[in-house]
Amino acid sequence: MGRKQRFPSEEGYTLVLVLLIITLLLSFSAVFIATSMNHSRQERTVESGNQAVAAAEMGVEYTVTFTQEAIDDIYDELVLEGQEKSEKIKAEARLYPHQKPVYQACSTISDLQQWVDCNYEELNKEQKRKFTERVGVLAEDVRKNRSALKFNSHKDVTEDVLYEVISYQVKDKSIEFRVRGTTSERNEELAGKIAIPDPKFLNRKDPDEITVTQTTPPKDLVQFFPQLKHETLPACPSTPVKNMPSCEYKGTLTSSYLYHISRLGVSSDFYVKVNAVENQLNKFNGYGIPLYIPNGVIENEPNLNNSTNMTMYYEGLLALKNLNNSSRHFMMAELITFQNNQDLSNSTFVLIGNAKRPRFAPDKLTINSGSRFCLNKENLDISSTLLSLNSLRNSKSDLNYKGSGMIYIFTSQSPLPAGNANVKYTNDTRSFLESCGVRINTGDSESTTVKTPVLFPNLLTDYDIEINYE
Repeated sequence: MGRKQRFPSEEGYTLVLVLLIITLLLSFSAVFIATSMNHSRQERTVESGNQAVAAAEMGVEYTVTFTQEAIDDIYDELVLEGQEKSEKIKAEARLYPHQKPVYQACSTISDLQQWVDCNYEELNKEQKRKFTERVGVLAEDVRKNRSALKFNSHKDVTEDVLYEVISYQVKDKSIEFRVRGTTSERNEELAGKIAIPDPKFLNRKDPDEITVTQTTPPKDLVQFFPQLKHETLPACPSTPVKNMPSCEYKGTLTSSYLYHISRLGVSSDFYVKVNAVENQLNKFNGYGIPLYIPNGVIENEPNLNNSTNMTMYYEGLLALKNLNNSSRHFMMAELITFQNNQDLSNSTFVLIGNAKRPRFAPDKLTINSGSRFCLNKENLDISSTLLSLNSLRNSKSDLNYKGSGMIYIFTSQSPLPAGNANVKYTNDTRSFLESCGVRINTGDSESTTVKTPVLFPNLLTDYDIEINYE
């Protein structure tokens, strides 16, 4: 009988196989999920970084726009200020040769066109300096108080995406800044640099022109007053009017009348012919209005205590007493006498003399800082010892100078005597009158044209900008 062969039981193999497959599937799923999650995180990181960079770029754009507009505003302000200074230069040029200094660096220039050019060059330097200073102030204000200038954080599309200007300073003729872009997960910074433009304020290629009228001074200084006397003037109105011509005042002139003239404005060659003034001139304000007083002999020694700004052309002997606390006077006469021990400050006195050569013999007269004392030696009897440099610099002499006080002396002597920084000799009538600030001219008129630059209305430049993505 054949034997029946028995095989091992296969029950349970299927279960093992199924479990193995499930295990493999779970492993593969775990790897797949981990990979997917990692990839998702990477995508979010990249997206967050892109958003941070984009936010920083928006901050750069804002900073550049803000800076350009702020610098343009600074330039516009300086143009307006420069135009005011330009009008002042033109106004003074029209007063030539009696213009007042606008910029001290140009005060010694005698040629009118050169004087104008010098003043405009000083104006250009001044505006450039102010431009640099104000750009520096702008940067400092931003550094100290960014929020006040709207440099705080700015929101983008969503609240968790921001940009912020974190530094702003002037360095090497540029404004350097850094901007941070921020998201909830990442920060990115960009650095920028804006070159500060070199401003051009003056247009010299297309200048304006002004006409200046001046008169030729008399060759003989003693003819100054006679030529004025021959002019016929209308009577001054009882109430001053704007742009009134030179006129003759009837009656006793008062400070109040001159005040109203100064308020209305008059031409540069305006003056008032006066026949009588007050006996005492204490606290008298002349408001700088030129007065011509003919045929006068004021010998009652009026006091000028606490008086100011008197401009007087006096044909005759002007005998003055006390000048305590008085200043800003201009007085021109044939002869002026002073009480002893007088100290003249911030005023000008011109002694023109006459054909009789009156004697000038002061007693302890000091020409102090800010004052000019002018002597026509040809028509005054003056001791040569009085005018020696050793005597003039000696504070105990009868005539001496102190500080910046100036003494101008007209003489026909040739060669001219030696002077110094405080004592000047000349043999030219124009130079003498101009140095002494004489405003009323006599003689023939002549006109000249002077060119003046104009100011550019806008900052003519392109901004050079650099951005560093690092």
